[in-house]
Amino acid sequence: MKRPFFLLASGVLFVALPLLGALAWFSAPVQEPPPFSDVKMAWRPSEAWLLDRNGEVLHELRVDASVRRLEWVPLEEVSPALTRALLWSEDRRFDNHKGVDWLALLSAAADYLTGEAKRGASTVSMQVAGMLDRPDPDAGSRRTLDRKLRQIRAALALERVWTKGQILEAYLNLASFRGELQGIAAASEGLLGKSPSGLDETESFLLAALLPSPGAAPSRVAGRACEVARAFVPHTECDRFERLAAESFGHPPRVRPAVAGAPQLAHRLLRTPGARVPTTLDLGIQRLATRLLSEQLRS
Repeated sequence: MKRPFFLLASGVLFVALPLLGALAWFSAPVQEPPPFSDVKMAWRPSEAWLLDRNGEVLHELRVDASVRRLEWVPLEEVSPALTRALLWSEDRRFDNHKGVDWLALLSAAADYLTGEAKRGASTVSMQVAGMLDRPDPDAGSRRTLDRKLRQIRAALALERVWTKGQILEAYLNLASFRGELQGIAAASEGLLGKSPSGLDETESFLLAALLPSPGAAPSRVAGRACEVARAFVPHTECDRFERLAAESFGHPPRVRPAVAGAPQLAHRLLRTPGARVPTTLDLGIQRLATRLLSEQLRS
C-alpha cells in the first residue's frame, strides 16, 4: 500500500512544485533586501572600547548584557574548514542555486507526506532573508505556508543583489549559536577559546551542528556533528566530537577581554555598545606604570 501512495504523492508534488514557485514569486509580500554594507554597518558588538591618545585600544568592556556579540568577522578571516562544514551541514548546493534549493524542497515535502520528515529545506540564503526580515505585527497569525512563501521570495531577491560571499558572511555573523552567543566570533571565542580563523575540522563540524538546535544537549550536538562529518568523510570517529562537546559545553561561555588596561575609567566612560571612546592616556605609559606597581607590590 505504501508504494501507490508514494507514487501518488510524488505526482502531486511534481504538479504542486511549479505552483509553489509561482505563488512564491507573485503573491508573497516581501521588501527589497537592504544593501550588504548597511547590514554590516548596523552590527553592534556587545563590547565598547576605551582608546588611548594614539587610537590604540586601552580597555575592552562588555556593556550589553542582553546578548554576546564580538566584532563583525569578514569571510576571509573564517577558517575554510568551518565554511565547508557549514555548507555541508546546511546547504550543500549553495553555490549552484539562486536562493532556493527546489530539489531539497521536493525531498522535504516527500518526506513529510510519507511521515518521514527528516530534513529541512531552508537554504543559507533563505535563513539570512529570515534574519533580515523586519518584524511584522501580524506574524503571529500568519500561516506556516505564507511564511515559507515570503522567505522563498525574499531569498530570491537577496541573491539578485548580494554575492554568495556576502550571504555566507552575513549568515556566519548573524546566526545564533548557543545561549547568548550570536555570531561566529563570539561562538568560537566563547566555546572554544580561539578566533574563527583557527578552527580545525572537528571544531568546525561541532559549531555547524549547533545551528539547527543551539540549545541541544552536548551529546545530541556531538551526534549530529559526527553524522554530518561521516557524510563528508565516511570513516570519521565519533569519540572526538563527544569529548570536544563535553569540554566546550560543560561550562558557561567565556569571552575574555582582549585588553584590560584601565578598568576604573572604562566603567565610568563606556556605556554604548560598539562605542570607541578616546582618552588622553597613553597605553605604553599605562603598561609601564602597571608593571612597576606590580613589581613594587611583590617586593
